[in-house]
Amino acid sequence: MSYPTRICQPALERLFRQHPPASILAIGEASTETFDHWQREQPHLRVTTVPCCDDMAARVQAAGKHDTAVVSGALEHLDQAEAEQLIALLRDQVAQRLFVLLPIGNDWPGQRSHWSLTDMTALGLRQVACFEHEGRPLHLYRFDLYDYKLTPDWLNPRFWANPEMWDRARW
Repeated sequence: MSYPTRICQPALERLFRQHPPASILAIGEASTETFDHWQREQPHLRVTTVPCCDDMAARVQAAGKHDTAVVSGALEHLDQAEAEQLIALLRDQVAQRLFVLLPIGNDWPGQRSHWSLTDMTALGLRQVACFEHEGRPLHLYRFDLYDYKLTPDWLNPRFWANPEMWDRARW
């Protein structure tokens, strides 16, 4: 069973307005039709598509680096380990921002792998939206290289030098 990628189009456009991409890599059923409206507003936008196929990882690497990657209708048709490797490739080498639209749970027929919120969180993705298609949940996840990890409070210059102790103690 498939689901329409356009279901997440308003959420993607809202996220694209925050960080306008210069190039998009659309993987699986996330085709160029999904980005037609955005492409009309941003004529410089370059959209590259990679269909769902056996050698998807090789095709993704051949497509080169992009600002944003959008995956839809692809991961659930791969084995879990193969899909995790594709996510890691996209997240670590191909795109600065990654969006994944994914059916959640075991009640989607015709899937090779089944996903949960925990699976995606373990891969470093954050849930940004929830949708429903024919009574079944679809989630939109995001990975952004620039806000993936928050800087801890202790990691700032005021804790490094400790100048008030310079004349009191010797290290």
